[in-house]
Amino acid sequence: MEAGATDYDVTVTHVAQAAQTGPSIGIRFSDTNNYVSLAWGYTAGVHMYTGGTFTSNMQLSSALNPAIAAGDSNTIRFVACGPMIIMWYKGNIVINAYEPRILKTGTKFSLAGSAATETYDNLVIKSIA
Repeated sequence: MEAGATDYDVTVTHVAQAAQTGPSIGIRFSDTNNYVSLAWGYTAGVHMYTGGTFTSNMQLSSALNPAIAAGDSNTIRFVACGPMIIMWYKGNIVINAYEPRILKTGTKFSLAGSAATETYDNLVIKSIA
């Protein structure tokens, strides 16, 4: 999806169909080989892919409490601003990463899941000027 800017604030509701270890949001998405991934399940993490290769675990959270269970509906919010990525889960900041290596280009993001029946709803995208 096109955010229209490299710096943005996104809120979305994720509905899990099973206990999860793999829903994710691709941010600063230039193409399928170059992007930053936010993933959550039992923990949350920021990961970067460059040239199609996993290049780093930028930050991992402590255990999410509670972890995602079947039927959970959770509001996920993330902000990508320059080298900073912040992620909220159930209203709490779980990732607050400042990493100069974070890709700062790419205006797209993607929503992915580990099960074909997962859903996302109530998507709001705000450009950060």
